[in-house]
Amino acid sequence: MKIIKLYLFTCFICSTAFGQNSNPIYYQTITKDKNLYYLEQNNGVFTIYQMGKHFDHHGANSGYAIRRIDTLSKVAEQNYVGKFSKLTLGSDNTILEVEKNKTLQLVKADDSNLINTNLNNAYCLEHYFELSAKINNKFPLYDYSFRNGYDAWEAIQNKSCNHREFIQNLDTEIGKLEDSISNQQNKYTNTTNYLLNNLEKLEYLAFKDSLSTLPIEWRTSSYYFGTVVNEVSKRKPEYFFRIAEDFPANRNIVFSAVEDDKKVINALKLANGNEKVKKEFFKDRKFGKTLIYRVVGTYAVFAGLITWLIVAQR
Repeated sequence: MKIIKLYLFTCFICSTAFGQNSNPIYYQTITKDKNLYYLEQNNGVFTIYQMGKHFDHHGANSGYAIRRIDTLSKVAEQNYVGKFSKLTLGSDNTILEVEKNKTLQLVKADDSNLINTNLNNAYCLEHYFELSAKINNKFPLYDYSFRNGYDAWEAIQNKSCNHREFIQNLDTEIGKLEDSISNQQNKYTNTTNYLLNNLEKLEYLAFKDSLSTLPIEWRTSSYYFGTVVNEVSKRKPEYFFRIAEDFPANRNIVFSAVEDDKKVINALKLANGNEKVKKEFFKDRKFGKTLIYRVVGTYAVFAGLITWLIVAQR
């Protein structure tokens, strides 16, 4: 079963320099609890990143999350305050105070590349998850999987480049990706609406020509084709078996598109012609061969909405 249609524009390469922001100094917490904080010191500006983790239990993927970002302002010598944190700089100790008077010790990071990588990973995943939610809300018959974020991250060549530069590059690529997906899905949406609005008027060959331009996929990827076929079974049953005959490689998708409705099934029984395919459909229906695709398809979409939302502290 095809679950993900993958679109990637994230093979960009970050440069080694990024103006005046090329060499920030990083600190990190050293406590052994589940909290991880990074402090970025960049041209006198102090930024706190509260880190967490994304877990996709069904897909066995994981990655970093930025739970909160706090920019600190200087209030006294060696003392800085933000919305949820306070920082005290010392020659021996740098102390971070977070909510509930919790104090954490910060030490200068040995590996700034590792911190950049973790911050970039978190930013990449979060923005692909947001893209997934935005696209799927805009195009309910299409599923752009949040798991594309994990694959996009793997495609990035320089994962440890400057975080600020990474943000600019990724935002640009995400914009291109959203435009590309939207343009394609708009075409499919328009074709689907055209077929549904003119189903009773169209001759079969004209109908078939337009239908063939839609992606023939399970509902876990896109369901333009299946939506039209389901409407055909209800409103133009004589076309249904012709579709099944003309798309033999996708007959399971055609059969599974028909909803469980007694009136629809009875109307299909009365449809004329295509007796061989008709017999195959009712045999399939009797033994529930495509039932698993209808059930699993619905469950997969629901499960996907849940799993990508799981964010835990490290």
